[in-house]
Amino acid sequence: SDRIVAEENLQKSHDDLEQKVAERTAELELIANELELVFNMSRVGIMFLKGGRKLHMGNQRLADIFGYDSPEEMQGISMRELHQSEERYLDFGKQHWESLKQGDILQLEYELRKKNGQPLWCSLSGKALDTEAPPDLDRGVLWIVDDISERKKTEQELEDLTRRLEMAQF
Repeated sequence: SDRIVAEENLQKSHDDLEQKVAERTAELELIANELELVFNMSRVGIMFLKGGRKLHMGNQRLADIFGYDSPEEMQGISMRELHQSEERYLDFGKQHWESLKQGDILQLEYELRKKNGQPLWCSLSGKALDTEAPPDLDRGVLWIVDDISERKKTEQELEDLTRRLEMAQF
C-alpha cells in the first residue's frame, strides 16, 4: 500500500511537472512570436552575425537596404561581400572588432556596398551578444543598420556650397 501511494504521488508530481513545462513552453512560444514580429516589422535593418562575420539572420529591411530580394538570399554571406574591398573589410575588423570584444556598443557611419556594387552609406550600431568577459564574437554580434546615403549626399552638397560661397567672398 505504501508503494501504491508513492507511485500515485510520483505520477501526480510527473503530471504537475508536465503541466508546468507545457505552460512555460506556451509562454516562450508567445515571446518568440512577439520578438519575430518586432524583428520582421522593424523599419531599420537588423543583422545577426555568427561564426566569423557571417550573416546568420537578417530581416527584410536589411535585404531591402542592400538590394537583395529576401533575407534568406543574404543568409550565410560573409560580410566581405558588403565591404567596398578586402582591404576595407580587414581594416574594419582591426579598427572595430576590439571595441566589440570589450563589450562596447559600437556606433559609426560607414560606407558599404549593395549587392550590385553600388556604394551605400550606413549608420551601424553593433553589440556582442555573449555576456562573458571578453565576449566570444563568434557566438553572435547584433547590428542595427540604417541607410543614410541621402543624408550623406545632402551633407556633401552643403559642404560644397559652403566652400563655393567662401571662395566667392574673396
